[in-house]
Amino acid sequence: MLKLIFTNSILFFIGFSLGAVEIPDVLKKMNANYAAGETYHVDAQYRLYKGHNSGNLVEQYNGFTENSKSGFYQKIDQSEKIITTDFFLHINHSERVLVYGLPIKPEFNGGIQDALKYCTTSNIVTKGDNYILTFTYSKVTNSEFSKVKMIISKDKYLLKSIDLYYATLTDFSKEFSQTDYAQSHVRMSFSNYNNSVKKGNSTFNLENYIKKQENNILKTTGKCSGYELVDIRTN
Repeated sequence: MLKLIFTNSILFFIGFSLGAVEIPDVLKKMNANYAAGETYHVDAQYRLYKGHNSGNLVEQYNGFTENSKSGFYQKIDQSEKIITTDFFLHINHSERVLVYGLPIKPEFNGGIQDALKYCTTSNIVTKGDNYILTFTYSKVTNSEFSKVKMIISKDKYLLKSIDLYYATLTDFSKEFSQTDYAQSHVRMSFSNYNNSVKKGNSTFNLENYIKKQENNILKTTGKCSGYELVDIRTN
């Protein structure tokens, strides 16, 4: 499942005038820590809540992200993403599926960063050792989010958490014959940022996941042996 009104012109102006001066600078410094050329490791925890403010925890996963000259690696529970200059892999161990594609640009939370461009209001406040950035969205933007909140440390500009408040409804029912719709809230918490990585070169060796047989047919191998292979390189 874990797979995020403008009503007052004065508030709208204040929000964006503040963001135009401060928010881009904070985001730029934060993004520098997770740039493609940087070597880093960061631990993560992902929580899914039913309802925006209910505190009703539905699912929780742990994971981490690493980036180095060898490639980009991200693990979320039973899912792995591996990106190099030659290929892209998405491995779902719970479903025993391996997706094989052409290389893509690795981005740390890149999709969320893009969504920030379409907010209706933006605001930044200082609280203790952190910056708290809040972005809201009106219905006319057709955004999947109603609000996004980010906490960034003031000293090193490290991302500490992102809260995604989805505008659309999610069916939380576990029974096929029933429905239980509510707005979802996803919280991603990040910790232990450092400039050393755990994954070695073997993680980014395609032959450890896929091998070409004598008939030129690709087959999954290694820890993914027997997995369904979905080749999207020509799609």
